[in-house]
Amino acid sequence: MSILKDIIRQVVTFDLSARDIKLKVMNLFSVGERDAALIIIHAKNEKNKKAVAAAKKRLIFLPHCLRNAERLKAGKCAATFDENGFHCRQCEPKCQVGQLERLLKSPVYAVPGSTMLYRIIKREKPDAVIGVGCVHEIEDGIAACERLGLPVLGIPLANEGCFNTLLDFGEAREMLEEIGELKNAKA
Repeated sequence: MSILKDIIRQVVTFDLSARDIKLKVMNLFSVGERDAALIIIHAKNEKNKKAVAAAKKRLIFLPHCLRNAERLKAGKCAATFDENGFHCRQCEPKCQVGQLERLLKSPVYAVPGSTMLYRIIKREKPDAVIGVGCVHEIEDGIAACERLGLPVLGIPLANEGCFNTLLDFGEAREMLEEIGELKNAKA
């Protein structure tokens, strides 16, 4: 158990490089790289949860691939696009971008990539960030926010692949409710 505590301490205090931490977690738990990354993301979320909850200005970033894939394929997604990313027009109840916009208190940005995300952070100057994405993007986003001194929570997608992606609302809802981000906790 002391080995686990030592690794958790190193994860939250960043005594090791991200790659070294991931290798330690992989070896300790006999898990693959993705599962090790999920363990590390969870540990960092626990570390940052209070700071994100206390933040007065939070921004939430979603990957644009959460838009309804069937409507996208058919050219029926009504979202518009500008320097702030995609703006959901609530044209489809199954679209997870629209569902999240209806549930969350903070501004939601559905962005196509990290370059736009960084520009928005620089312009808007949030006190904290919540990011949804694939595990690799969450890892990169957490590292970038740490460099900027921003507390961050990462919510990994249930399935990845840049198309037909899916967010597990149950798991995400618990964390978002805990930090007071849901407009209506019963929603």
